Amino acid sequence: MEPFDLNAIEVNVEMDQNDLPEHIVWNDGRVFKIVSYGAVVPCPSKTGPELATVRDVFIAVGHGKTTRRSLICDNGIWSIVSVKK
Repeated sequence: MEPFDLNAIEVNVEMDQNDLPEHIVWNDGRVFKIVSYGAVVPCPSKTGPELATVRDVFIAVGHGKTTRRSLICDNGIWSIVSVKK
């Protein structure tokens, strides 16, 4: 498999009463509601020996539209991921 770099942008994630991600809060203050998400999948960690987790989420972007993003939690640090080209 060919190696690739990830562009991980650190964000804050607000959790609901069931400890599930509910909102993504960007560093500039924008807030996006998570409307659905996939299963949690383990992935290699950048910060330590324990595995990080990744899940695909769909966020509301307005006008009834959603977009998919990959959300990583690595040792309590949340990031949104896009692939560098």
